[in-house]
Amino acid sequence: MEVGQNGGVSEGPWEISPDVAWVSGERLLVLDLRPPHGRRPWRLSDSAAVVWECVAEGMTLAEIVAEIGDVDAPGVADDIRAFLDELTAMAYIGPCGAKTAT
Repeated sequence: MEVGQNGGVSEGPWEISPDVAWVSGERLLVLDLRPPHGRRPWRLSDSAAVVWECVAEGMTLAEIVAEIGDVDAPGVADDIRAFLDELTAMAYIGPCGAKTAT
């Protein structure tokens, strides 16, 4: 696994853990299937849902930033990276081809 300077996974692409179920529709819901069971689904909306779907498509960080669109505001790429790092830390996503512990 390639680790970025901030300690998170670097530029991607990532894949969604087989221990995570998700459904996209009117709302994007993510559910961790690992014990202890009984966790509530995590609802993603707006840009978080777009980022999740980009990860599902195997996009890199640069591709995700481009997909979000007009993101000229300072810090947007850093915010996306922070969200990806959070997902990685929670073991919801990991680098493509890496074995994910179940």
